[in-house]
Amino acid sequence: MGFGSKWLGWMWSCLSSAKFSVLVNGVTTGFFPNTKGLRQGDPLSPYLFVMGMEVLDVLIRRAVERGYLSGCTIRGGSRPTLNISHLFFADDIIVFCEASKEHLTHLSWILLWFEAASGLRINLVKSEIIPVREVEEIEELTVELGCRVGSLPSQYLELPLGAPNRAPSMWDGVEERVRTPLALWKRQYISKGGRITLIKNTLASMLIYQKSIFRMPKIVARRIEKVQRDFLWGGGNLEGKIYLVNGM
Repeated sequence: MGFGSKWLGWMWSCLSSAKFSVLVNGVTTGFFPNTKGLRQGDPLSPYLFVMGMEVLDVLIRRAVERGYLSGCTIRGGSRPTLNISHLFFADDIIVFCEASKEHLTHLSWILLWFEAASGLRINLVKSEIIPVREVEEIEELTVELGCRVGSLPSQYLELPLGAPNRAPSMWDGVEERVRTPLALWKRQYISKGGRITLIKNTLASMLIYQKSIFRMPKIVARRIEKVQRDFLWGGGNLEGKIYLVNGM
């Protein structure tokens, strides 16, 4: 990628100087050198990963420019046509290509070149080929990459991919994430002040991410609000109680 030998020496010093120790019955057993990876919590880790993913980004872009991959074309009325070939966010990747054996073969070669250049490996167990509409011989296409067949709607970055934005079912996962901690809190005696703090700081924050992208349907908002009310007034068991309001 064009980095000088001095910079590479700095990075190698950071990588090779890490040492680890194992605790056995609370006692360290000596240190051993690190042969791969970084120290836990090392601030260099995300930067080096981004630079490593730049290699895959360039490979995919060149494949699209030369016609080996097609990407996804988006037309939005009077706006200019937009072609998207891939989306990267940390280690979550989406690649758009034509449902043909030739394109998937080219993609498999790109992934092999990336693995050889970076030392990273694609986790095919967590990878899926998701067809859009009807795709013939989809099982044969999966052989090219060695992963399984998925379907829409799917999950990407904890968000439903391919689901109608205003469908209440799209929010089922969010509602379940709100209810999950309540199953733990109901075992503990928590004062009303503590329940208010949990609702404001914990339960409400679970909705921010998805609400910043999609508009929550009113029926879903009422369901989640009821869960919060039941927890506040009924305690951890989510018992239905009379809700107090301000009087005159």
